[in-house]
Amino acid sequence: MFVLLFIIIGVLAAAPTPSNRKTGAATLPALKPLPGARWATLFEAAEYANIPARTMRDWITKGWLPAYRMGPRQIQIDLNDVDALRRRIPTVDGW
Repeated sequence: MFVLLFIIIGVLAAAPTPSNRKTGAATLPALKPLPGARWATLFEAAEYANIPARTMRDWITKGWLPAYRMGPRQIQIDLNDVDALRRRIPTVDGW
């Protein structure tokens, strides 16, 4: 009986915890709210920009668009960053 108890305690002690788990991902400090930020989910931002959500994900992966994770799943994007990606195409006469 005691042997089984020691085995269970040993297994629980060796189980990964948030402090000793090696996930490979860096732990980033919490960010302060940005003044003037207009937050939207990934899909809302894609709809706002009139592009597919997959393209928005690609831009985030390439580092072109900053994104922030809220919890384990939700990704939020500042619509001001989406607007900053828009660039006017120059015409022959200069603009």
